[in-house]
Amino acid sequence: ETLVQHRVHHITHYALNVAGRTDFARHRRDQLPSVQETLEMYRTAKQLLAASGYRQATPYDWERIDAGEQGKNLYEVLGRTPFERDAKDGITGYDGFGLGFAGISAWFGSPGEPGWIYANCPRVEDYYRRLDEGGFPVERGYRYTDEDLRLFTLFQMLQGLSVDRALHRRLFGIDPIDEHAATWQALCEREWAAITAERVTVVGDGGFHIPMLQSLFAAGRLEEMRRARRGRRDAHEMVVEPETAEVAG
Repeated sequence: ETLVQHRVHHITHYALNVAGRTDFARHRRDQLPSVQETLEMYRTAKQLLAASGYRQATPYDWERIDAGEQGKNLYEVLGRTPFERDAKDGITGYDGFGLGFAGISAWFGSPGEPGWIYANCPRVEDYYRRLDEGGFPVERGYRYTDEDLRLFTLFQMLQGLSVDRALHRRLFGIDPIDEHAATWQALCEREWAAITAERVTVVGDGGFHIPMLQSLFAAGRLEEMRRARRGRRDAHEMVVEPETAEVAG
């Protein structure tokens, strides 16, 4: 209420995210509100902000409507629109460059030729040591597959609470509704999503559940990656001694 009274342009509002090797994460999770209590707080905040002249831009970002461009968080806008249609009905997009330790850089590429995502060293010492050695301060990288890029684009659209079906079809040649029909049906039954010919809009409590929805859409791909990782691990651990090996045939 205080923030609203001061007409703050942009409010980021979300529940405490407990992770890592902290005392809270290891020993005091029971002190957190339950999921139902957190949902009630989400609903209360959403009702207050919507009634006070704010528009919900993401599951956790609210922009004061009369603030115009000043109400928008540019970093968030770029992050949730890796691809978009321009004024000439073409398609444009954004890459992201993360500077500093633990920064994330992403060159998304394009359908048919997906790009890469890189994570910088999370420790300050390692970051500067790599730079001093004349190298890139990158700890790991990953190249998207076609399916990864589709999922990433869908996830980012969901972060903006609206999936552009027409843009998705132009990019990937497939409708997101067709690709995940059972999941979308379940969301509509729960009144978390509304589907039209051109887009899917996240409604009701759907915004609160976005992380879970993203997990549902990615479940198949994640299981495929787990199986591939197990296969590589098993192959690495399998040792055949030459003197005892038998050849069948």
